[in-house]
Amino acid sequence: MPSVTIYPGSPLYGLKVNIWEPLQLVLTLPPGGRVNLLVDQASARVVELQQANLQGENQFTSELVSDYQSKMSAADASAHSINDAATKTAAYQRIASATALQIQILKQVYEDANPGQQYSVLAAVNLATFEHQTAIQILTGGEIQAPAPATPPTMITTFSVSESSASSSSVRSQTTTVTTSTSSTSTNTWTMSSPSTEPTPSVSLSKMHRPFSSEYARIF
Repeated sequence: MPSVTIYPGSPLYGLKVNIWEPLQLVLTLPPGGRVNLLVDQASARVVELQQANLQGENQFTSELVSDYQSKMSAADASAHSINDAATKTAAYQRIASATALQIQILKQVYEDANPGQQYSVLAAVNLATFEHQTAIQILTGGEIQAPAPATPPTMITTFSVSESSASSSSVRSQTTTVTTSTSSTSTNTWTMSSPSTEPTPSVSLSKMHRPFSSEYARIF
């Protein structure tokens, strides 16, 4: 991960991200060098995000995540545009190794972030994981192609209502099951209930994917 000396909130931070970093990209001509620079700038956003989270400066989370996503997407696009096979391989090796470290840090930031910021951090985790898996696929002999957008998971909903009568009261029970199909197998279940004298909803949500399962892409 790159060394960071200027963090969000510093008077110099705007100069750093709006002038200095774009100037570096303009002056970097070789495609491989441009990929490395974009990856370094994206990694700097991750380090800054971690520091901001430690300092409780959550107002910077969305901006840092957005810039991280922009830099990593640009790095992947630059790597994909390289024609020389050796240079392309080196570029994706750089992406694979950098995203492996980014995922570790972003996972920790997600776990420590307050609920209002976790959604933004999760978006960064998902992108880092996607870019890592793409780079590994290419390096292990997969066909080199432009990354496809993520497909929303298929959702199947089953709804059933049953009614029975008792001497003292009429009891209705309602069960709703929502199953989201993904590639993972871990599940979580939440159950809510009310006193037996009232209508008793029982909601069971079976989620086939957690933000951080043990099946992350292998570390390059």
